[in-house]
Amino acid sequence: MANLSAKNMLQVLCFMLSSQSLLSCGPSTTNSSSIASTDERPDVSEDRTSVRITAGTRNSATIRVEDLSALVTGVPDLDSDSTSTMKLTGTYIFSVTQNPRTNMVAIGVRSFIYAETDFSMVFVVNPAFPNKPQLVSFDAPGRKALPNGTTHPMRAIKGMSYDSAGVLHIKHADASGSFAEVLVNPDLSIRSCHYVEKSEGSLCGESF
Repeated sequence: MANLSAKNMLQVLCFMLSSQSLLSCGPSTTNSSSIASTDERPDVSEDRTSVRITAGTRNSATIRVEDLSALVTGVPDLDSDSTSTMKLTGTYIFSVTQNPRTNMVAIGVRSFIYAETDFSMVFVVNPAFPNKPQLVSFDAPGRKALPNGTTHPMRAIKGMSYDSAGVLHIKHADASGSFAEVLVNPDLSIRSCHYVEKSEGSLCGESF
C-alpha cells in the first residue's frame, strides 16, 4: 500500500466509496451540444404599433413604435405656412425586414401625416442591443450631411428588403403617384435613389 502512487490511492479510495454507493467514479459527462440558432423572424403586432425581435433562441425584445424618434426636416407647422425641423415619434409600422446574414432588423415607421403626405423614418435594430435603434439618415447623395439624429422624411413606405450584399432596399411613394427606391449601405449611408414611377412628387431629394 505504501508503494501506491497518489493517483492509485485516489482510485482505490474512489472504488471503496463507490462500492458503498457513496460516490460515482465513472467518467464525467457534459452536454456539449450547442444551441441551434433561431429561425424566428420579426413579429409585428396586429395594430402595427410594435414588433418582437429575437436574438439567439431565448432572448427577445419588443420594440414599440413610440420608442423610435428622430429630428425630421421640413415638417409643416399646422398653425402657419412655415416648415421646420421637429422631433417626431413613430406612430405606425409600415414595414419590417431582417438581414438573414447579420440578423439586423430594419423598421420603417410613419411619424406624421399632413394633407395626405406621410413623414416616415427608418431605423435599424441589432437584436442583441434592442434599446439602441440606429436612424437611417435619408439625404440626397452628394449633398451636405445632416446632423446626427436628423433625417429628411421619406413618404409612405411600401416595402423593404435586404439583398445578398447586405444593402437595404426601401420603396416609398406619395399621393401623386411617384414611386422611388432608396438603397442604403450596410454602414447606413445612402447609396442611391432612383424612380420607379415619376409624377409630381419629389422622392429622391430634389427639394432638400
